[in-house]
Amino acid sequence: MRRIVCLISSLCLSIFVSWADGFAAELNYEKLKSLGGYQGEIYSAAFSPDGNFMAVGFNDGVVRIWEVQNWKIIATLQENENDVTAIAFSPDNRTLATGDSQKRIILWNTNTWAKSTKLKAYGGVNALAYSKDGTHLAVATSDDIAQLWDLGKNEFVKLKGHNRKVNTLAYSPDSANLVTGSNDDSIIIWNAIDGKKIKQTKAHNGSVMKVTYSNDGKLVLSGSADNTIALYDAKNGDFIDALTEHTEEICSFAKMSSNNIVVSADCVNVPGPWGIRLKDTKNTCKIIFWDLAAKKPLKTLESNCDLSFVTVSPDDKYLVAGYAKSEKRILVFEKK
Repeated sequence: MRRIVCLISSLCLSIFVSWADGFAAELNYEKLKSLGGYQGEIYSAAFSPDGNFMAVGFNDGVVRIWEVQNWKIIATLQENENDVTAIAFSPDNRTLATGDSQKRIILWNTNTWAKSTKLKAYGGVNALAYSKDGTHLAVATSDDIAQLWDLGKNEFVKLKGHNRKVNTLAYSPDSANLVTGSNDDSIIIWNAIDGKKIKQTKAHNGSVMKVTYSNDGKLVLSGSADNTIALYDAKNGDFIDALTEHTEEICSFAKMSSNNIVVSADCVNVPGPWGIRLKDTKNTCKIIFWDLAAKKPLKTLESNCDLSFVTVSPDDKYLVAGYAKSEKRILVFEKK
């Protein structure tokens, strides 16, 4: 194993590369540009499944849509001035769902960028996720409840199992199951068809901030305010192992399309649906690319600690990092 240190930009800081299993050679991202043309703090972001658009939500109630081909803003959406705390595109690319801190969910038509539907959440919306077929929308709320909306029937199943607010959720790749994470330090795996609880597991000593599934559906990952990532057996919810390379709380996950690679990011002093972090730190925060099969980091990027999200385009061509406070900018990196 060897380590290479380089600088990809004055903002993106140093990169440490570990060559393992041949994957790291595929993770050469260089800064392409910094996106401007906006005000407000960045709260949420998502690529459309076809990779044509990126939507970003801000704390002034605005959602800006970038066309990825030329990285130009093509639409600006606003229903009110509430924080846009969650964003998700439907699998067919036709609908953008946005959620805010005041219990509102809006579905936008991506052909016209006009509002098509409004839904009501139990609490402030912390996360949104579409099922694989686009018929259901899962909602994590600032209450202790998650909702599973049947969009065709305009009705929902209430998922009640946590005893503190639900910060995050994610569907399994086949959408048969759903995982939620909460301020009660636990995750719950649910049957996404009938809404019944399969398994609740507590593997952290801090709030669960982010969850996701591995691309092959075999693992569940949870990132916590205790600075660790826990791995679970996706079938039974049993805890398997912990990844401990982060030094601050985990605030973002992104999945790459190949090789079962997950990207995680830690941060501090970042506004979001869980409140503003007031922790004082001089530590440098990290973005880490993980080989889940080996349970080892492939690459680590040092980052400013006000990072609010990291996301990867569906074709892995772009990695985008949003900085919420001190820089208020969105950095785009292109795979070389």
